[in-house]
Amino acid sequence: MHTYNLRASRIARVVGHDKYCSRQNYFAILKGEKEEPPINEEFTEHGKFCEPYGVASVIVNRGCWVDSFGKEQWNFCLQDYMKENGTTVDLSCTPDGIIKDLNCLCEIKSPFYKVEDTQTYALRHYPQVQFQLYVANTLGNKYVGTFLCIYQKENTKIFYVPINKDYSDNFMMPKVEEFSRYLIKGKLDKEFKTKKNSPKDFQYKGKMGLEIREEAMPC
Repeated sequence: MHTYNLRASRIARVVGHDKYCSRQNYFAILKGEKEEPPINEEFTEHGKFCEPYGVASVIVNRGCWVDSFGKEQWNFCLQDYMKENGTTVDLSCTPDGIIKDLNCLCEIKSPFYKVEDTQTYALRHYPQVQFQLYVANTLGNKYVGTFLCIYQKENTKIFYVPINKDYSDNFMMPKVEEFSRYLIKGKLDKEFKTKKNSPKDFQYKGKMGLEIREEAMPC
């Protein structure tokens, strides 16, 4: 029996929106046919160091407390999303915080190098944010959106990302379902959709909304 866990932090790969790792390469990584590229520990430590400052920036900017952050982060896991022939696919996410007063999640991104175009940078994480909302709400919650903080010592920005059911239901989750079915099948074939053989399927025609919530002074 084998269990695969499709996590929010890697879901851009599943939906074909990760410019560093294609769907087919990620499939091979999960199947153990390829190795995951080495993680830059300096980048990882930078993110861990900046995360509480990003959470503090959201608290100051929104005037609301952020729960379940740091060592108390809450892991949402949708077990047995798909299960067949001894193979199981789970879906999970661990947002960086929960804003109970606003019924929202909180996600912090801390680029190692200074980012000027924070909106484009934020859109890179749109699949992750929408997947977090999908998983958490499928488990019975009713979160309406996510406050996404791009934390930098200069040019910190906080975006509100409302839940986008059109994106989730008609764009993201069909790709998650297809990917999961192939994990259970165990191998890819020519029907597996990629940007090369089915480019239009990876072009979302709706609006990926980001609402800027004022510039935030970094804490």
